Amino acid sequence: MEALLACGGEVNAVVDGETALHRAVAEGTQALVDALLAARADPGVADRKGKTPLRRAYDNELACLALLEARADPDAKDGKGDTVLHCACEVGRDDVAVLLLDAGADKDARNDEHATPLHK
Repeated sequence: MEALLACGGEVNAVVDGETALHRAVAEGTQALVDALLAARADPGVADRKGKTPLRRAYDNELACLALLEARADPDAKDGKGDTVLHCACEVGRDDVAVLLLDAGADKDARNDEHATPLHK
């Protein structure tokens, strides 16, 4: 992958509804997440379900930190209106919730069912 990036491979190409950054986050490959972000992968691209890479990283503190440092939107909503904070709270990831709140995530954001992260 790094050879492709060095040759100017398209880091934001969408295949099967997702980018390489989506896949790297989903697979937990932190070195690849870092390499893609260094190559200017866009952390704001949503997949076909409306999920950004940050939304997929709600259970991975290192990936969340890297994406937030790359200016990922902590309040981006998925197809159901959930933010990453909703998801982190739902699975009890207090460490990720703190990162998101420190990055300015809206603690009162409501999803399509009008639930806030506290309801999760």
